[in-house]
Amino acid sequence: MLEITETAPEMVSELAGERFLGESALRDETFSVEHLEEHARGLSQTLHVSKIKGNKSNRLFQKRIQENGEVLRAVHAELTRSIIAGEDLTTDAEWMLDNFTIVEEQLRQIREDLPRGFYRELPKIRDGLPRVYSLALELIIHTDSDLDQETIARFLLAFQEEAVLTIGEVWAFPVMLRFALVENLRRLAMQMRSDRACRVHTHTLLQKWRGSNEWIWDEQTLEACAPVALELLEQAHDETGESAVRHKEFEKRLIALGIDPANCVRQANQRQAINQVTIGNVITSMRLLSALDWMEFFERVNFSEQVLRKDPAAIYTRMDPLTRNRYRNVIEKLAKWGRIPDLEVSREVLILSRVAKQRDRPVIEQHVGYYLVDEGLAALEFALKIKPPLVWRLSKLILRQPTLCYLSGILLFTSLIVAGVVTAILAAELGTTAAITMSLLAILPASEVAVTFCNYLVTRFIAPRMLPKLEYRDGIPATHAAIVVVPCMLSSREDFAAQLGRLESHYLANPERALRFALLTDFPDAATETLPTDEQLIQFAREQVQRLNHRYAHETEPPFFWFHRRRQWNPAEGSWLGWERKRGKLMEFNKLLRGDNSTSYIVEEGHLPALLPADESFPIRYVITLDADTQLPPATARRLIGTLSHPLNAAQLDERGCVLRGYVLLQPRIGIDLAAAKRSPYARLFATSPGIDPYVTAASDVYQDLFGEGSFTGKGIYEIDALEETLREVFPENQILSHDLIEGCYARTALVSDIEVYDGYPANYGAESKRQHRWTRGD
Repeated sequence: MLEITETAPEMVSELAGERFLGESALRDETFSVEHLEEHARGLSQTLHVSKIKGNKSNRLFQKRIQENGEVLRAVHAELTRSIIAGEDLTTDAEWMLDNFTIVEEQLRQIREDLPRGFYRELPKIRDGLPRVYSLALELIIHTDSDLDQETIARFLLAFQEEAVLTIGEVWAFPVMLRFALVENLRRLAMQMRSDRACRVHTHTLLQKWRGSNEWIWDEQTLEACAPVALELLEQAHDETGESAVRHKEFEKRLIALGIDPANCVRQANQRQAINQVTIGNVITSMRLLSALDWMEFFERVNFSEQVLRKDPAAIYTRMDPLTRNRYRNVIEKLAKWGRIPDLEVSREVLILSRVAKQRDRPVIEQHVGYYLVDEGLAALEFALKIKPPLVWRLSKLILRQPTLCYLSGILLFTSLIVAGVVTAILAAELGTTAAITMSLLAILPASEVAVTFCNYLVTRFIAPRMLPKLEYRDGIPATHAAIVVVPCMLSSREDFAAQLGRLESHYLANPERALRFALLTDFPDAATETLPTDEQLIQFAREQVQRLNHRYAHETEPPFFWFHRRRQWNPAEGSWLGWERKRGKLMEFNKLLRGDNSTSYIVEEGHLPALLPADESFPIRYVITLDADTQLPPATARRLIGTLSHPLNAAQLDERGCVLRGYVLLQPRIGIDLAAAKRSPYARLFATSPGIDPYVTAASDVYQDLFGEGSFTGKGIYEIDALEETLREVFPENQILSHDLIEGCYARTALVSDIEVYDGYPANYGAESKRQHRWTRGD
């Protein structure tokens, strides 16, 4: 067995590249799975973590990664030239040529997944190498590079019966397996190169020897290339029988050197056969490593993960993988700060959650995430007696008083810039009047620079606030049913057909049983309550919705709806229009979903019992509102609902309807539709640089990260009952032009920057001016 445990200085020298041509393949006795498990238990008793930082081995690792890539590419180039020259290749060389793209992928993955900072954090054994690398190497050696998911998992689980791996080590194991496989392939490739060189050299010597009576073989070549020479001599046939004579003479020379010719050939054939099997195993295992779901594998073999899965609130296992990974990142960070095992941190989190459950605290306090990414983090740090670094403590101090710190910073930097301007003017002896004038003129640009600088500091020192999410892998549950609505105008047949087509595309991208889709329409403003063309438009729209639902008649319940309101007299506008315009559409629709028939909706088309269910089913809980030109990408609705329904995000209201914690509204990030951005030269020029337009860029991450809130810009998801309770009797009638920003202020909004929807962009300056005028007037 290749010794790579506590005393293996030769492995360091190999990593340094001191041994090159003499490297043998990484293989030894092949173990069964049960034997591998026993071997892993033995390794846990010998691979003890040392305090060595391993900076030297870090450099050696990085150097070896580069060397492996260079060697493999060089060998691949040589084999390619051989094919072009018409040479016959061995089977192992053909494996190499046919699958080199897989090899390149492994090299790239190793570079990406093993940065220097990550390597430095891995626990090292006494020789300075990562413990997890030694494990990967042992697994490669005793499986002849023939890996499968079950074997890898059982090997790691057996090792951890005595020595638990850290979260980082389990994440690093795949890249260490890749590294070991590439290392093995490099050694096999060098043997291919050596064999080919021997074959070429032997062939040249045989050509010279033919027709010559002198012995031209040197002893070194004779010993190294004897099997190849014997093979070529056996393949050579001539009428004079010279090849047979040469063959006998060659065998006599070998016997004189103490080499059995028959045994020599047998060993060479055996080695080539074994190499063919090994390189086939290497390539197959590389394919496996690329195909495996490593997140699922990690959660199976990591012990901290198993502890967190015992979450008393039963929320952890229902979350999406990225949220669970975020929780584990916090555990890693706390373990590093406290110099304690991450398993101990996980157990302390579970203890706090169980104590909260025993004391019948709210569900969120029973959830392990409350102590990792929410208000309970301070309690966890206290329980572990951890003193976070200064930067972390400073960021927490800023988050406790965000408004004071943010505005004070802007004021401070603005004052410093203006003071610099004044000092420069006074130094130039331009007079007091000039100094006062220039300082007043400098305030606005100075404040812009100060805001930009403060925003940079926030993003530099304040960690991003990513909201936790539930994962509805099997679809949105009926208890969290939602409806996607598009408020728009019923102005023409063509426009309605286009809007209905876009609504259908939303459905096709998000085909969920618990999702419904609806258009909410008003007629354009008019001098009278009705126009002669109104009834014809209504009849056309009704037929279009019915036809669309008929197309999806195979569904249990037709998914499409249309709701239309009548005009009402507005004395402030001096015309007939829909009550409170877009805000009115949504507010009245919320009432309609709760069974209130006193709204101004006069047309309701669709299978209404699906929206107003009987007692045994569940009502619509959420509304996802989109603009007429918004695109809803696949699975976006599910992710929005999974975010808002997470207990740490759900809104908690007091008796006055004020939001105590959580969110009523979620605003996704707004991107620009690529097709709209290419529609015209104007769009191509401006759409690629959204600038400071809040309706295109949603809101800066600075506000979500610092204040814990974003800005609602009319596209997002809200919980119906919470929104109604929050905005009840808040806004005076006929006073609000633009509803979204002010609603977001009352009904606390979060910016979900990792969920994106796409908006259109004006095709010309005229359309852009109208849009800016409408928004400015409303805001």
